Amino acid sequence: MIRPARASDIAALAWIEHEATQAFDASIRARAARFGRLPEDAFAPSVAAGQAWVAADPEDRPIGFVACGLLDGRPFVVELSVLTAHHRRGHGSALLERAASWARPWGVLALSTFRDVPFNAPFYARRGFTILEPGTDQPELAAQLAAERERWGGVAARVAMVRRLP
Repeated sequence: MIRPARASDIAALAWIEHEATQAFDASIRARAARFGRLPEDAFAPSVAAGQAWVAADPEDRPIGFVACGLLDGRPFVVELSVLTAHHRRGHGSALLERAASWARPWGVLALSTFRDVPFNAPFYARRGFTILEPGTDQPELAAQLAAERERWGGVAARVAMVRRLP
């Protein structure tokens, strides 16, 4: 079940994001460990704005989530994470489609991700996203991508992607 994220879910979202990093290879996990965990309230702005949704188990406990916001006035996926025990069951796809429904009035949904991790850029490409090099009309997205490339290992590591929405 996909439902809006609630303030009471925020601690679980931070845990899910952290736990989901265990699916990455050792080099990415090592970089993540150097930067430490995100603060527990990292997704609070998305939740407060009504721009976050959770995949919940039958007991209504979050097992995955998508948090969105706006960059350059356009919808952007801040984070999409699913607990590793629940991977490959369609939760990520369902959450992504919920984010796309929210973004439809803008006609576009963007995100940034790892280029070569199979459950990152290739996952999004199978769902209609294409690689985008931010233009001069996207200074916030360009800055976000530059910061991520600095943190995660350069241009080869991170890409921005966009999906046009009918």
